Amino acid sequence: MSAASPRYRFATEPQWTRCLATALGETLILEQGKGEQVAAALPAGVRAFAAAPDGELFWVDLAGRLTAGGCIGPELGRVRRLVAGSNRLWARTAESVLQTDRRSLQLLLTLDVSGLGDIAAAGGEGLWLLRKRRVWRIDAAGRSMSRGFLLSERAIGLAAADGRLAVLAHGGGRLALIEASDGHSLVIDLDSLVAADETQKGEAAQGGFTAARITGGRDRFLLQGRWQDGAAGYLLLDTDGSIAARARWSGGTAPFGLALSGADLLAAFGPRRAPELRRFATMAQAGGEVRLTPALDTETLSGGWQRAEVEAWLPESATLAMRWAATSDEGLRATVERAAADPNSADGAKLERIGQLLDGCWSRPFTYVGEADGGHAAERFTFPIDAPGQPIAWVELRLMRNGAAAPPRFGALDVLHDGPNLIDHLPAIYRGRGDGDGTMRRLTGVIEATTQDIDARIASLARRLDPERTDAAWLPGLAAMLGLPFDAALEVPMQRRLIGAAPEILAGRGARRGLVALVGALFPGRSVEVVDRTQQLTAIALGGSGFAGDRLPALLAGPSPRVPRLSARLVLGRTALCPTDPCDEGLVAPSPEVAVSIPASGRERHRYDAALRQMLAAMIPAGVRLRLRWIERNGAARAGSTSLPTPIGSPRPLRIGESGPLGAVRIGGRTEPRLDGEGTTPVRHRLL
Repeated sequence: MSAASPRYRFATEPQWTRCLATALGETLILEQGKGEQVAAALPAGVRAFAAAPDGELFWVDLAGRLTAGGCIGPELGRVRRLVAGSNRLWARTAESVLQTDRRSLQLLLTLDVSGLGDIAAAGGEGLWLLRKRRVWRIDAAGRSMSRGFLLSERAIGLAAADGRLAVLAHGGGRLALIEASDGHSLVIDLDSLVAADETQKGEAAQGGFTAARITGGRDRFLLQGRWQDGAAGYLLLDTDGSIAARARWSGGTAPFGLALSGADLLAAFGPRRAPELRRFATMAQAGGEVRLTPALDTETLSGGWQRAEVEAWLPESATLAMRWAATSDEGLRATVERAAADPNSADGAKLERIGQLLDGCWSRPFTYVGEADGGHAAERFTFPIDAPGQPIAWVELRLMRNGAAAPPRFGALDVLHDGPNLIDHLPAIYRGRGDGDGTMRRLTGVIEATTQDIDARIASLARRLDPERTDAAWLPGLAAMLGLPFDAALEVPMQRRLIGAAPEILAGRGARRGLVALVGALFPGRSVEVVDRTQQLTAIALGGSGFAGDRLPALLAGPSPRVPRLSARLVLGRTALCPTDPCDEGLVAPSPEVAVSIPASGRERHRYDAALRQMLAAMIPAGVRLRLRWIERNGAARAGSTSLPTPIGSPRPLRIGESGPLGAVRIGGRTEPRLDGEGTTPVRHRLL
């Protein structure tokens, strides 16, 4: 039914750019101990540091030497700002700007430019320069590329991200966002920005923020400073000036430097002479996001809207809220479009204004919450659009992280209209005039929106029983359902192979072939040996004199050492020469035992030893002892020649009375044979 419906689709980046979008701020409380340690107690100290777009870290020590990955480059002096590009590094000192190669750290260029306030990376390995009230750009060779922009007030900081410049005004309370292409600027008051964000969230006022330093990333601006109550923290802004995150440092320790590395935040703690660098994963991403589609039209004036389908990644505790607004008023549509195109407003302010204009047209929100196993794959969320007679509609999506371990994100949005509906298949009494208040239409709309994937879910039931295609979370339950020995320590590919070999394993349970199938599934392609000593007792061949054979030790049957014999050890009056049981021949009876030999690495042995012992023990009968042996995979242990008995393919027949040589064997490194070529035993030698 949905396949025949026309739809608006937003999935690719050009399609999503048609929507108004802004970040939703998240309030964070960070501590030094929550970050992952990147470098501890750098002995030479840190004067400045920066992260490249690919995450590589560079810093200048207190002696002025450029350092990266343990390599020390040229001495740059008292660097005040370090900027990393794709292939070049730029450093600013009080008197000059220096350029070095990222890979070799070789000094390439020195420009005598004094009085600079700050620098920021530009495209094409160029650089933006700030001096008091002027910003201009140079290329990789140091040539000026433009006359630049004049600022309305003195600035102390400069950053660049996603084609925009952010200029921090003197005093740290105002920020100017400048389009690098045409110089159009938007001035933002930080105190007002924070207050508006608190009002939107319904939070108590925490006071303003004063920035002391600004840094640019891929698509964010990071302002480091202090809150009105004196607490150290930072503001993370979207390129349109919306707050992506507000953070405070707790525990009495705040970093002296911050940098953006992709979606992560890098912070330098401690004294500059011996600092440590810590990484806070995904802390450079927005706490949430709002997206509003442009005005959408149906193909008929009757307004045949059906539903909206959203594809998103929603980890546990994250939320997805959706609502729509519909109207038939073309004047209202024009007003909304003018508000969306206002060049003097940030996207966040535009969305707030549009929300007010459409007040009274909005539907109630539909909210979904991420589940415990969510966020690993894209999910589809659907909600109905019930707007008869209203051919103009807007759809708003709102994602909130809510402290989730990973940030949620959008995939695609489909808005369906003017297609066949479920209500069209009902009798006429339930449609049109028979449904005057629209109750049946709304009910069928909800049913239609929430059951679109039911056929796919039913079809996927078989997939969940396939170990190669099911989700990893289903593997333990699938193994338990089949009655297979299982351990969570096994890697997911091993779990899949184990369940895939269930027919062979279960058919051979309690026998050697079951153990062979189990171990072979876990370690495919390896020369695994499984020996049932109770059933596989075979003679061994002693090699030598041109005959191949096996190495000792091996299982040898013979009289027990407890059986008395005439020798020097007998004590008269104490040793019984006749056994109490005349049927007892005094032979050593082999105990029931299964020996398993697995070639593996030391890491595999450490990781899987306990799991394999537990699983193998569940496969053998009670009373049978398990002996598990791990063999190095480097070839030191020759396949087919271990201390376990090896079956002989075609043994030579032995006849009593013949003096033919049985073979020769070396024990303990001795070079002389224990059996000579004539089949006799040398004096003072015994086989056992």
